[in-house]
Amino acid sequence: MKRLIRAKNEREKQMSKATIFKKSDFRYEEMSGLPVHNTTIARLVTPEFSETLGGGIVVFEKCSYKWTVTYDEILYILDGQLRVIVAGENFDCDTGDAIWLARDTPLIYEADGKAVCFYAIYPGDGVRWDLIGLPPLPPKA
Repeated sequence: MKRLIRAKNEREKQMSKATIFKKSDFRYEEMSGLPVHNTTIARLVTPEFSETLGGGIVVFEKCSYKWTVTYDEILYILDGQLRVIVAGENFDCDTGDAIWLARDTPLIYEADGKAVCFYAIYPGDGVRWDLIGLPPLPPKA
């Protein structure tokens, strides 16, 4: 029990501070659980930093795959081009564009070249809060 309280206190201390993420410290890993190649992610804002928000950098490179977002997400295209297909509609995103994706949206991500994006998600762990004992998300309108 003491270990859990200590971990919670450390987490609260971390969440109360400002944190800089240096590009040289980003750790990119392959997207886990996906039959996808050439898509890597650097998870920066994780549950260790925030109980509500997640964020990081994702790199799509010469790929096309189906996905359903289980969280609200905004993607900002830092470099390159990314096509997001929702219900048969193409959203062609270029450097400097941003796209909002509501939770439970089935979509296809496509990159003919390389697209580097910043993402922010809610809830931050990408899991429905009501499934892990936290307050449920409000119902979709």
